[in-house]
Amino acid sequence: MNVEMKIKSIVEQIVGLPKGDRISILEFLEHNEWGVALEHLCATLCEENIQISEPIFEQIKGVSIYMEIWEDIRDQIIDLIK
Repeated sequence: MNVEMKIKSIVEQIVGLPKGDRISILEFLEHNEWGVALEHLCATLCEENIQISEPIFEQIKGVSIYMEIWEDIRDQIIDLIK
């Protein structure tokens, strides 16, 4: 799995993600900080109360399970599904 491309794809699909957070996430990815990028994305979704579709949720879940951080982020985003 290409984690960087997966997370970039997720970021591109999310409507309403603040520009500054989008830039930060992409910078983390450039430096191979994939876990930090995904955690930042999920924290932003939660803080900004950005609703996500079921397919986006499943993509986040899939990549976070692959990275073994699903348990850490699950509770942050479970209530954000439209």
